Amino acid sequence: MNAGPISAKQRLLSLALVPLAVWGAAGCVDARRGGRVANAKAHGKVDAAAELSRLMGRESGTFAKHRLQLFGGLVTGEYEASEASKIECTPDGSEGDASCEVRLALGQDSDGDPNDILCLIDTTPRGPFGTVIANRLQGGGLIETPKLTVTKIGDGASVELVANWLKQAEDVNTVGTLKVATYFSQGYSATCSDVRPGGRKTFDRIVGELFRSMKIAPNPKRPAYLTTAYDFRQGDRSTGFRYSLVEKRIGGKAGSAELDFGFHLKTDGKTWQTMDSSLLVTRDAAGKVELYRHALSGGAGSGQTEAVLTAKPSEDRKFRLKVERGDKSDALESTPKAPLTTELWSAAEFAKVAKGVRPSYRYAILGLDDSGEPAFKYLSITRSSASVLLEEEESAKKNDKDLAGALKDELHVSSDGSVAKEVGTESVSQRLFYWGKLPDAAALAVAGPLDTAEPTPTTSGARAKGKGKSR
Repeated sequence: MNAGPISAKQRLLSLALVPLAVWGAAGCVDARRGGRVANAKAHGKVDAAAELSRLMGRESGTFAKHRLQLFGGLVTGEYEASEASKIECTPDGSEGDASCEVRLALGQDSDGDPNDILCLIDTTPRGPFGTVIANRLQGGGLIETPKLTVTKIGDGASVELVANWLKQAEDVNTVGTLKVATYFSQGYSATCSDVRPGGRKTFDRIVGELFRSMKIAPNPKRPAYLTTAYDFRQGDRSTGFRYSLVEKRIGGKAGSAELDFGFHLKTDGKTWQTMDSSLLVTRDAAGKVELYRHALSGGAGSGQTEAVLTAKPSEDRKFRLKVERGDKSDALESTPKAPLTTELWSAAEFAKVAKGVRPSYRYAILGLDDSGEPAFKYLSITRSSASVLLEEEESAKKNDKDLAGALKDELHVSSDGSVAKEVGTESVSQRLFYWGKLPDAAALAVAGPLDTAEPTPTTSGARAKGKGKSR
């Protein structure tokens, strides 16, 4: 099931869970993998239930370990496979990045068909994760609620989604088990996927061992200052994740680039949908925002939408705000009543509030008002205790002093003001790891590498440089 370009409607996927009874409704059940449909080896009438059970129970044995070395030794590790992989690395865009394709061969399955796991290892984060999922399904529907797992691995984190899927046609049902996992660390990413039926334990073993073995050195072309990740949970169930990265600006410019993107899985047990968001903020040598770009995608069924919000500084402390939806856009100018920034970048101010040095802190983010126009939203931070802050989202219909009825979250902060845990009304966000630190004034003043181009924001994707990789 090789990935190719997908439409905007595919970016946020919402699929009805298919009743189990339809699996055998067409009389023949085939296994699909790698974009191909394997022909049934048995002749005559097939017991659909028995065939389904056999397909979903398939696993592969253990294989030898092989060494992995990519990007001139910046990424090393080892992988399990029936033979050494022929690794193909190619330049990715005009910004000095690269992407390597590693196919982990697992020999032949019980039907004699070749089997492998496809891994794509990149010098930048791959996403949005919801788009990766949609791209691998390519029109298939799920017959069970997806299972999402978010795990800390060294100075990084992995997210994995697994669920059985079905694609119906007039005379055949195509079945499989979607398995997608991405590992993020120091600005790099590794994404592995497999859509063949069964193989859950095999995928967990091989991909988990690959991720845990990876050793990553700083990327000289895109130096990372800080990376962190959070697991969103409802009770004992993971419902999403958030990954943040602050890196040196490239293109010979001083300053920094901050990337923050998240993924949410929502389900009522009958239907499910994914929701992605990505934020890119570039700052100059003084830490002032030069670009604030927030891409949102979400919806259900035919109501799928995608919006890209952008803020750029104008004259007299004003910002030019723009919203793009497909080929339509609207723009206006507005002056924020508080600094336009992010939670991650505000850690020092959070620490002051937590220590009682200042009574509160207020900052602006970019969102949409009730009419769908771009607008500044405001968050107010106050102290509850030495390590717990209260975050209140101010209502657009109330004045700044009246916060009654506003949303309130508890922010459990570390000594440096960074958020270790957020307790909201519907979920808890728990930090998995925190690597590095925010750049100081001296670091921001140093210009970035000259041999790579400055990011060019687009309406697709979620990479720090503005282009998405969702294969």
